[in-house]
Amino acid sequence: MRRLILILICLVLLPVPASTESQDSEAAEAKESAALLCKLLKDPDEQVRWQAIHGLRMLARRTNRMGGKRIEQGPEFAPEVEGLVPHLVSAANDKVESNRICALYALADTRDPLAVLELRNRLEDPSEKVRFHAACFLTEYQDASGMPEIRDALDRLIRIDPIDDFIYYCDAEMLLASFERIIGKSFGEIPLNPSLCSDTREIPWIEERYDTLLDTWAEWWAWEPEATVN
Repeated sequence: MRRLILILICLVLLPVPASTESQDSEAAEAKESAALLCKLLKDPDEQVRWQAIHGLRMLARRTNRMGGKRIEQGPEFAPEVEGLVPHLVSAANDKVESNRICALYALADTRDPLAVLELRNRLEDPSEKVRFHAACFLTEYQDASGMPEIRDALDRLIRIDPIDDFIYYCDAEMLLASFERIIGKSFGEIPLNPSLCSDTREIPWIEERYDTLLDTWAEWWAWEPEATVN
C-alpha cells in the first residue's frame, strides 16, 4: 500500500510537455490520484495515512514555502486539484499526532480561508506540538490568535536543554520566524538550523545565536506584554 501511494505522488510530480493535450492528461491524472489519496485517509495504517496527507498537500498547495522559517519561494499559484481542503481538514483530526501536524502543513499551504478556521480549531488540540504548529502557521495569515501558544513555547524553549529535545532548533527556528512575521520586528538574522549545518565549526556559534535570539525575545515580551501585531 505504501508503494502505491509513492507511485501516485510521483505521477503527480512528473514533468510533462506543455501541450494542451498533455496538460489535460496531467490534470486528469492528478484528479484520479487525489481521489485515491482521499480514500487512503481512512486506511488503518497510520503511515499510509501520513503518505496520503503528504500527497494531498502537493496537489492542494498554492504556495511553496521552505525550511523552518517557511520562506515563500516565488508567487502563489493554482493548485493541481481544487476542492481538497475539506479532506485536509478531516486529516487534521487524525488520531495520530504526526499525521495531524502533517495535515496542518498541508492546510497552511492551501492559502484557503477554510484552512484558517481549522488552524484555529487546532489551538484546542490536546497535543502541545499540534497547538504550536497551528499557532505558527496562523502567523502566515497575519492571524495572532495563537500568540499565547507561541509565547508558552518560548518559555519552554528557554527552560529546557536542547540536548533533551531533538527538534529543539526546528521549533526555535519556526518560533522566531513567527514572531518576526506577526510582530513586524527583528532582532537580527535567524541562522540555519544547526542540525542542518555541514560545517561543524559553525555549530557552536549558531547555537549561541539561537540562545541570544530566544533570550532577547523573552526580554522584549517582558517589556511589551501587551504588544500588538504588525
